[in-house]
Parts: sequence; structure tokens; C-alpha cells
Amino acid sequence: MPSLLYIAHPTVHLDHLAAPWVHVQGTLSGMRSLGLRAELLGTPKLVERFRHPGLGSAPARGFARVCLFFDILRASFGGHCVYIRHYHDIAPVYPVLRMLGRRYAVEVNATLREEPHGLRGLPTWLLRLSEWLEIRALGAVPAIVTVSGVLRSRLVQRGLRGENITVSHNGYDPELTENREGAAVDVEKGGGIVFIGNFKPWHRVDLLIEAYSKVDRSIASDLVLVGGGDTRAHEELAQSLGVRSAVRFLGRKDRAEVARIAAAAAVLVLPNTEDYGSPVKVFEYLGSGSPTVLPDLPNIREIVTSGEHALLFTPSDSEHLAASIEILLRDQELASRIAKSGRRLASASFSWRSNAERIIQFLRSEACLLPEVSDD
Repeated sequence: MPSLLYIAHPTVHLDHLAAPWVHVQGTLSGMRSLGLRAELLGTPKLVERFRHPGLGSAPARGFARVCLFFDILRASFGGHCVYIRHYHDIAPVYPVLRMLGRRYAVEVNATLREEPHGLRGLPTWLLRLSEWLEIRALGAVPAIVTVSGVLRSRLVQRGLRGENITVSHNGYDPELTENREGAAVDVEKGGGIVFIGNFKPWHRVDLLIEAYSKVDRSIASDLVLVGGGDTRAHEELAQSLGVRSAVRFLGRKDRAEVARIAAAAAVLVLPNTEDYGSPVKVFEYLGSGSPTVLPDLPNIREIVTSGEHALLFTPSDSEHLAASIEILLRDQELASRIAKSGRRLASASFSWRSNAERIIQFLRSEACLLPEVSDD
């Protein structure tokens, strides 16, 4: 029998290349590498129900949530520690678990305040009520793991006890960076400026394209954009800025290929991200051994020091982003030093194993939620 059951919302299972699934699988692999019996609890039929187009109806959504609620309760029996990846519609089960005296902890990547999800269409008063109920439910949780100090501070400001909240940033898989040669696409050191992610509005790929148009053409070759999403607006922007022929949209790639592309890049760029999360791509960028440019946000500053592990630029400032890219393209000594330092940092502190060590230590210290592994 496993010592820990990890529960993730069924929507996490829907895209195995997306960051939430990578996070879940990475955390599990890290825990297992430390000898912990850990498994992901999931109900295949429930996952398939979330895939079904009919989920758009209120009865279907309600039925799926009731199934999920009882899955969590059932998992809590048997002496396990239940580790739940928080989602707002899971929150009502937290007080019930506490009332039943179960051992459980919750990992918070965001709350409704940061990500309203499908509740955006609700009246303001109802959304605020939902946020209040969510925080009340989180107040019943004996141990909470947040993915950033920013998010921890926000929870404390909203009334949660800081002493039972710890921070464990996301991580990366060092094994994916072992094969650092032979990217299947033509991206070579000294030329490729690379973004890996998706084309969601908050990633500001448009800002990167604008900045790229300002980089000295004598030192920059292609801008390589890897990820899924509708790229039409970005293609039109590149065309209007006169750089369309130098901007390559590669689409989605599997994780091994992404690692090879990152390792071959001259500069890796994250043009923007949420200011409260812990982007998996930051750790994969650092672990790749390529120099990295990141936005100067509080959650990013928790991870890196500008000029040592990466260069940080003023958010939404395309001029500063372009200048930061140029610095790394012109100064190969600096680029090499930053790349090596970033890789050392990722390897020492942000592997999935390191992530799991922080979580396990916290769960064992917090009211002994997680027992020592037995040999039975």
C-alpha cells in the first residue's frame, strides 16, 4: 500500500505535454526516487468525462465534481497521506477531511483570486463569495505547499496561518538535458533566439517578436517559437515588422525534443508570465545550459539573481528585452558564465527530486502527516 496518494483534478490529465501534467509527474517521480511509495490517484472514467464535449452542461459538471469529491474521501481511508493539487471545486472536501481526522495536505498553484477559471462570467458578488469560501476551506488544511513565496504571502494576507504554509518551487528533469547534442531542428549556438511555451496572451510572445525586430540583424539569426496555440496574430505581427522570414513557428514538440532545442539555443527567452506562479519552463531553461532572459517579476527573483543565473528585463519593455538579448549575443563570455551558473543552480536546487525533498520534509514535520517509509 502506498504511503502517499497524490490527487490531481481530472483536467490535469487532459494534456500530457502541458505544464500541470509535467508538474504532477515530476513531483511523483521525485518522491519515488527518494523511496516513498507514491501514486497518482485518478478515475479513468472521470477523466474521460472531463474530455467529453457534453461537460459544458451544468448537470454533467456537477456529476463529475461529486464523483471527484467521493474519490478523495475514499482515498483518505487506509492510513495514507493524501496530497491534493488544489483546484477550487475540490476545496469543499477539505473541511470534511479535517472533520474525519484524515492526514492530508494541499498544494496550491493558484486560487480563484489569481485564476477565476470558468467562474469569470459570474456576477462580481458571487465570484467574491466563491473566493471567500475557497479561503475558508483552505483554512481547514493542516499543511499547504505553495509554488512561490508570492503566493504564500497572498494566502497569509487573506487570513491563512503562515506557519503551516511552505514554499516548494517547481522543477525540471535533469535526465532530459543529458542529450545536449543534435537538435532535430536547425537551431545552432550563436544564432537561435528561442521561446518555448504556448501562445497564451500572458506569455506576451508579441512582445518578444517586437523586441526581436529591434535586435541588430548582424548578430541575430532566427527567432524560434516552440509551442501550441493560434499563431495567426503573431505571424501577422512579424510580417508587419518586416521579420516574418526570420521567425519560425515550430508547433508543439515532445519533451525530449524541447530539451534538445533548448540546449542548442543561443538565448532562451521568457517574455512574460504570471507574477505568482512557478513556471516549469524557467527551470527547464536554466537546466538546459543555455543563457536565459527572464522578466523581472517578484516570483522570478525568488529563483534567480540577475546577471548571475539569467538576465532580467523590465516587464513589457521591448527595448529592454531587445537590449538584454543583444548583450548575451555580443558577450559570449558573459553568456557562457550565466548559462553555466544557471545550470548549476537548477541542478543543485530545482530538480524534481529536490522539489520532493522539500515537500516530504515539510509533510513529516507538520503534525507527522507523512509516516516514514516502511519495508512492508
